[in-house]
Amino acid sequence: GWPLSVVAHKNREPVEDLIRQGATEAESVAELARTSDIIFLCVTASPQVEALTLGPGGILENARKGTVVVDSTTADPESTRRVNQKLRAAGILFADSPLSRSPAKAEEGQAVTFIAAETPLFEKLRPVLESFCEVVIHVGETVGRAHEMKLVNNFIAMGYAAIWAEAYSACIASGNKPEVLHAIVSVGGLNCLNFQNFSKFPLEGDPEGHKFSISNCAKDMDYFIRFSDAMRHGTVVSDGVRQMYKLAVANGHGDNYVATLLRFAREMSGGKTE
Repeated sequence: GWPLSVVAHKNREPVEDLIRQGATEAESVAELARTSDIIFLCVTASPQVEALTLGPGGILENARKGTVVVDSTTADPESTRRVNQKLRAAGILFADSPLSRSPAKAEEGQAVTFIAAETPLFEKLRPVLESFCEVVIHVGETVGRAHEMKLVNNFIAMGYAAIWAEAYSACIASGNKPEVLHAIVSVGGLNCLNFQNFSKFPLEGDPEGHKFSISNCAKDMDYFIRFSDAMRHGTVVSDGVRQMYKLAVANGHGDNYVATLLRFAREMSGGKTE
């Protein structure tokens, strides 16, 4: 229901799909910045955000005063605050609004977002966000707060995945069937969607229950530790979770989806990977 322009990156398939639905394709970030009222970013990490916003040919150089930039990346909150400061100095508004749930849910209009923005800006953005988000949570008016909460949320999700990987690995190593562990957890208080999605891999060989790469998990855990260290906040559990993902990346698993962390857990224990 909103006029939409997009900039192509590596994968043309979703761009072509959006064009078929009525979107237009901008030739460059500069063109997009000059012609848009609201710009949504959803890229890999903070270096890409900074390049698009502050780099040559980027948003800062080309957007009009009053343009709104919404960063939906899972980003480093300190970087987010730096970007916000530089854009605001040029009269460009900024909000952080990371996403939860899958791309498929977003296409159905059922994504979740939590946004940090002053209340008038939040109210301006709410109807746009509601076009693809089933749940919109206003976490406060201070830019960076939403990215902080996204890191906390992702730490929980990635911590669970690391636990499921080691638990299934121990189950297999002991000669027990993964189906038995699945049955036990599924009827108890530990059962959750995270567990069910992860379990599709050990039970069915399907790695796509949670389509999020192990390298992105490692990146998010790095950001969480950095965020925690800045507060001098303890990281006893999160340090262990981060090390598991970093070691998995170092051993060649970075491009694989998070449920395949089970393979790395088996490798660490000298077991078969399948």
